[in-house]
Amino acid sequence: MKNRVLLFIFLLTPVFSFAQTTFNQTLTNFWTDLNPRYRFNNNLDIRGDLAFRWNENYNRQLYIVRPVFAWVPNKTIGYRFGASMFYSNNFYSQDDIELRLHQAAIVRWPQFSGWDISHRFMVEERWIYQGGIETYDFLVRTRYRLRLIFPEFGLFGLKSKFFVPISLELLGALMVPDVIAASYQDRLTVGLGNKISKSLRLEFHYQSHGSRFRFGDGFKITEDVWRLRLFYLINPDKA
Repeated sequence: MKNRVLLFIFLLTPVFSFAQTTFNQTLTNFWTDLNPRYRFNNNLDIRGDLAFRWNENYNRQLYIVRPVFAWVPNKTIGYRFGASMFYSNNFYSQDDIELRLHQAAIVRWPQFSGWDISHRFMVEERWIYQGGIETYDFLVRTRYRLRLIFPEFGLFGLKSKFFVPISLELLGALMVPDVIAASYQDRLTVGLGNKISKSLRLEFHYQSHGSRFRFGDGFKITEDVWRLRLFYLINPDKA
């Protein structure tokens, strides 16, 4: 199993290399988030994240609160409805505040024993207040994510199981103000996760964000993201 995982990551290497060499500037980001979840029953729960993100290049700090209701009527499809608040503390400019709503459908198909393959279709409505120029922007962003989680395996002789999540997400825009490059991105993610217990799961991700948006002078941006995520299920024995 470990050999298959290593082979898959090796095959992804040219993709990451391409992303790093075809853009004019690379930004470095560090993300961390706590993801609590409370189950009302087997089909309905409330979850979300308390997150902190830091951009090294511009010393930009982002704080996020995002509660989400999740409804999973069966093993094939699920729905999510969320609201979030983003506060951006910018060293080189005025701070920004964003209110965001989203609706998503998650389809798990095809289904194979031990594997988790899912498709997420999401729409986001975003209201952004830019404090420096005191303006409001509204945009609607679309997101599609294909995610593959490999079967669990042992590592380092530990009793807890590990897994490898890999995903590709495509972002687009239905309504967008003048220039928001993040609305036209491809996001490739590879990670390593550990199921510590029934309640705790830890994941470390590397993400490569490549913008499809090109500024007037041909300038384009890519981003390296290093992300640490802790998932906490408050009531694991809830039926």
